[in-house]
Amino acid sequence: MSVLNEMNAAKNTLQEIANQAYNLAMGLQNAAPAQAVQSTTGASRSVQYLLETSLQINKASQAIEETGSLSGSKK
Repeated sequence: MSVLNEMNAAKNTLQEIANQAYNLAMGLQNAAPAQAVQSTTGASRSVQYLLETSLQINKASQAIEETGSLSGSKK
């Protein structure tokens, strides 16, 4: 497998993990909306954590994509 193929596979895997984290956050939000949670330490922090995790994983995926684009343009 070429390096570009491996980078693409890693990028796609990270995107899938980010999507799963986002979907989990939305499901948790729907199951226990913030206003229904008496304390602010409940589901809302978990939702925020999952959304932030999803964002950071997406950024890593984009960095891989940009690196792959730069590598491909040098050929």
